[in-house]
Amino acid sequence: MANIAFPTDPAPSNGDTYSEDGVTWQYNSADNTWRIIPASTPLLPVANIDLTNATDIGRDLEDADLLVVNDKKSAASRVWTYVKSKMADLGGSIIGSYRNAVVADVTGSLTTASHSGKHLITSGNIVVPNGAGDVGFSAVIRGGGAHTITFDGSVVRTLETDEIISVFVESTTSMALFVGSESTGGGTSLTQSAQTITDTDVTGAVNQHYLCTIAGLTANRALTLPAGTAGDKIRVTILDGDEAFGLEIKGATDITINGGSAAATWRTLSAAGYSVEFEATSASNWQVTVSSGERVPLSDQTASNDASLTFALPLGFAKYELHGLGIAPATDSAELNLTVSVDGGSNFAASNYVRMQIAYINASTSGVGGNNADSRILLLFQTGNQAGEVGNFEAILLGAESGQYFQINAQTITMNASSQNTSGINTGRYTGSTDRATHIKLAWSAGNFAAGRVKLYGLY
Repeated sequence: MANIAFPTDPAPSNGDTYSEDGVTWQYNSADNTWRIIPASTPLLPVANIDLTNATDIGRDLEDADLLVVNDKKSAASRVWTYVKSKMADLGGSIIGSYRNAVVADVTGSLTTASHSGKHLITSGNIVVPNGAGDVGFSAVIRGGGAHTITFDGSVVRTLETDEIISVFVESTTSMALFVGSESTGGGTSLTQSAQTITDTDVTGAVNQHYLCTIAGLTANRALTLPAGTAGDKIRVTILDGDEAFGLEIKGATDITINGGSAAATWRTLSAAGYSVEFEATSASNWQVTVSSGERVPLSDQTASNDASLTFALPLGFAKYELHGLGIAPATDSAELNLTVSVDGGSNFAASNYVRMQIAYINASTSGVGGNNADSRILLLFQTGNQAGEVGNFEAILLGAESGQYFQINAQTITMNASSQNTSGINTGRYTGSTDRATHIKLAWSAGNFAAGRVKLYGLY
């Protein structure tokens, strides 16, 4: 309140009154104070309140602090309840309610002791295990690729670049996750729906996040996207994966995905960890807005005295990439070969391969070779096993689906037992069957692996 010069001459007597700016005061001689008379002045003009010169409380707000609301009081704890309700009303909202949650272990850029406050995520994931206590934090997602947020051992959501998240743990039994974006400032409320899919299809519903367990499928199953309203969303996450079959994502009758054919399968998902989100652009079309990427890591194997390395080729990918790094045989001058299985990895064909190669030795001598009826596809030419005599390759695998012949195109470089560098372009094809190639196996012409790392990726 602005400074008021109360009368002092003559000295006031008990019960004397004084008025200024529409406010009436009365003097109390017992404690030598002037007090507002509520009956005569029921309202205090806001303009007469001097908050600038008021004493600060000197601490953070607490739930028990009292606030003035209209002509009544309110505990500060009510503000939190109001904020949460408005977040939901504005479409930001709650992707699941989780039991016994507390942010107790966070990787990436969340490094403060309590993990409260604002954070920038440029790498790593967020882990929210079971626990107790009231905490919260917010973060802006940055950096390439996806970042997962996990609760109690399960991936709740895959976060994408430019998303904004807030995690609130309001008690020992409940946590809320708010997801929005920097461009829109808000998100859509998704309800988590766990699905264990074995022998039945799933009829989708709008604004659901389907967490799908598909291991053990006996045939492809389908998740059908329904009619929606513009702005509705559906997210699908594969938690485990299956080597033989997958989950087909398709539209219902008269429903398209990315403007394609109605009721057609958009993609068959089979790789663990893959996540995709759809947004309705109209009542009859869903558009892919967020996905884990078109290049999905499938396997990463490090060899150490292994006789062979076997890789499953999950269903649904258009092609595969195979990367070999620091590959070395235990036996000098061995060749690394690839064979194919069409029966789930039980048997690998030992015939009906066509292979062709062009090799350059020490960048000066070239050679061309091949065989129209071979027992394998050649990946690495003669490779030495002394220090530094290792091979590397990058290969594209094509035609893994049924009705096609399996084919591989590879670029390689290795060093042989004579310390000669050999660069090659190797191609090959399995012509024994047009059944779907389910597995590939890498093995040396003699002996085991001494070292090496091989990575397999699926490309949609």
